[in-house]
Amino acid sequence: MVIKIRYGHAPILRGAKIATFLLSLIFVTVLTFGIFTRPTQAEFLNSVTCLLNIGDCTVPPTNTADPTPPPDQTPADTTPSTDTTKPTASVTATPNPAGGSSQVVTINGVLNDDTNLASYTISVNGNVAQQGSVSGTSANVSYEWNVSTPNVVPSGTYTITVDVTDVAGNHGDQAVTTVGIDNDPPAVTIGEGGIIKSGSITPDVTVTDAHDIASYQWTASESNPEILTYDASAMEPTFSPKVEGTYVFYLQVTDSLGNVSSGNEFTFGYKRDLETVPLPTTTDPTDELVDQSPSTVVPANTSPVVKVGRDEITTTDQPSVLGSTVTAAGQTPPTKTVATIAPTSGGWSIFGILWYWWLVIIGAVLAVWHFVKKFFTSRIVAEQS
Repeated sequence: MVIKIRYGHAPILRGAKIATFLLSLIFVTVLTFGIFTRPTQAEFLNSVTCLLNIGDCTVPPTNTADPTPPPDQTPADTTPSTDTTKPTASVTATPNPAGGSSQVVTINGVLNDDTNLASYTISVNGNVAQQGSVSGTSANVSYEWNVSTPNVVPSGTYTITVDVTDVAGNHGDQAVTTVGIDNDPPAVTIGEGGIIKSGSITPDVTVTDAHDIASYQWTASESNPEILTYDASAMEPTFSPKVEGTYVFYLQVTDSLGNVSSGNEFTFGYKRDLETVPLPTTTDPTDELVDQSPSTVVPANTSPVVKVGRDEITTTDQPSVLGSTVTAAGQTPPTKTVATIAPTSGGWSIFGILWYWWLVIIGAVLAVWHFVKKFFTSRIVAEQS
């Protein structure tokens, strides 16, 4: 009998050959594994099912007659716990307040439980900062909170809490504390310096801060006309310049937390006073003297006279109705006259009395003549009658 294979059956035969080869390979592999390891019947069957990707691939215990599991595989105790006591916690934060150079706040928590602790959480303003597992009946936990570096924490009061749980699932009462953070530098105000013409100058400094001030530090600008001696650690030092020019000084104020102010500047100018000379005075027999206060030197005046009260006198040494008076061009007498200048020479001649005295004399003569004439007129009328 002749078997004819059609051309269309060739792919089927090739697939059957491949399947037969794979099954043979699996059989040989399992047989070889069994010979060298000599598994039990259960292990052998489980190996086959696992190799074929069926079953749970679990290896049954070698001694199937002993149902007791190894000590490290003891099932967890599912008996409900009778522990209802809550764990306790306490918390502290140091330093308080912090900020400035006090860059780290250390948070310490103390946890306690009658049986066994389980976990804890440290939070700042409700945000979890640290959490972890603990065990035993007591434990200490800590967390270091950077408040100034690398990120500056805004100034204010922050609430720190610690939560604790034991293995029975009991939650302890929350431990709470607060810590103050101050990263604000002192507020400094310096009054204007202006320009001084003599002596010294002291800046008007006002400092505002929530804490005590630790130090003041003044430094001079390198462009100052001269180096001055002053108390660099004083709040308001005194500057006494001798060289004309503009002076600049800078102030830094540090509070007790280490916050430092900056950008506080004090500027003033200095000009030397011009020389002064005393104002000349007249010789007065009545001892009523004119104002003798020093006069201020002004640019030279080309006018040949100087005005004193209502009178003008020349700028030369000469005898006059005011006596011997010395004047100089460029001097400005005081604007306020505090005494009366009396005649000093000339007797009762017309040249020796000022014109306004003549008015007084003439008025007095006329008044006397009026009363005398009236008196004699009334006498004559009485005699005739």
